[in-house]
Amino acid sequence: FLEISLEPGESRDLVFVLGYAENPEEEKFIAPGVINKQEAFRMMEAFSDPVKVDAAFEGLRSYWDGLLGNFNLDSGVPELDRMVNIWNQYQCMVTFLFSRSASFFESGIGRGMGFRDSNQDLLGIVHMIPERARQRILDIAATQFPDGGCYHQYQPLTKRGNNGIGGGFNDDSLWLIIGVDAYLKETGDFTILDEMVQFDNVPGSERSLMHHLQVSFAHVTDNLGPHGLPLIGRADWNDCLNLNCQVVSFQGSWSMPGRIIRQWTQPWSRWKMPSGSMAGTADGSSVHMTIMAGRSGRRRIKKARYSSRARDGARWRG
Repeated sequence: FLEISLEPGESRDLVFVLGYAENPEEEKFIAPGVINKQEAFRMMEAFSDPVKVDAAFEGLRSYWDGLLGNFNLDSGVPELDRMVNIWNQYQCMVTFLFSRSASFFESGIGRGMGFRDSNQDLLGIVHMIPERARQRILDIAATQFPDGGCYHQYQPLTKRGNNGIGGGFNDDSLWLIIGVDAYLKETGDFTILDEMVQFDNVPGSERSLMHHLQVSFAHVTDNLGPHGLPLIGRADWNDCLNLNCQVVSFQGSWSMPGRIIRQWTQPWSRWKMPSGSMAGTADGSSVHMTIMAGRSGRRRIKKARYSSRARDGARWRG
C-alpha cells in the first residue's frame, strides 16, 4: 500500500497500471533466464504521468463515442434513450468480442466461440464496426465443412474449429446466411461474396463465400429424415432430443438403439428466414436468386411437408 500525507487543500494524482506485454518468440529473453521487459517499459512510459493518462481516457471516450454514435434514439424518455444508445450497444460489442465463451480462468481455451453464436453477434454490431464484422464472417466461414456443416465452436486465436466439440448441430450453418445478409444490408459491400474462403482451414480448398452460403442452405434442405423434414442433428436448444431413447418424441420422430433419428419442426422459421431474407438485399434479388437457384421447388415441397407432418389442424405440433 501507499501511505500519503496531504496538507490542507493539497492534491496528488496516483497512476496505477495493470498491463500485459508480449514479445515475439525470438525476443522473449535478452539473456538466459532474463526476460525482455522493453515492451513492458514502453507501456509503462505511455501512462507514466496524469497528463498521458487523461489523454488515454479521452481517446477511449472518443472511441466509444464513435462506435455508439452510428445509431441514436431520441424518444423523450431519458432512461430508454440511455439503454438503447449506450448500454444495449455496449453489451452487443462486448458480446461480439467474447461471445458466450466461458471464462479463460475456468476453461482455458477449451470451449472457444460458437459458430452460431458468433453469427448472431454480428447482428448487433455490424452498424458499429462493419470492417471487423466482415473479417469475422470470413473467419467463421473458414471453419465450415465442404458439405455445408461446421464446427459448433472455433478458437478465435487460431481461427480453427474446435475438435473437442465437433459439429453436427444442423441449424448452425443457416446462421452464416443470416449474418452475411445483415452485413450486406448494412454495408452494400457485395464484394465479400467473391472472397475465396477455405473449408476447415485447409489450403487449396478455397471457394467463394457465395458457395459457402449455398452449401450452408443445402446442408439443411438435403439432410432429411424419414418424413422429409430437416434433421436436427445433435441437440442444443432442444437438449432432451440428444438422448437415444426408444420413445416417440414430441416432434413425431423416434430414436433406435445405435442410431439417433430426430426430425426438426421447430426450426421451420429458422430455415424459412434465411431462405427468404436475402430477397430484399439488392435490386433484382441477385444474391437471393443465386442461393435459391434450383431450390424453390424443393422449398414448396418442404413447406407442404411441414404443413402435413408438423401441423394438427391450425396448430403446429410440439
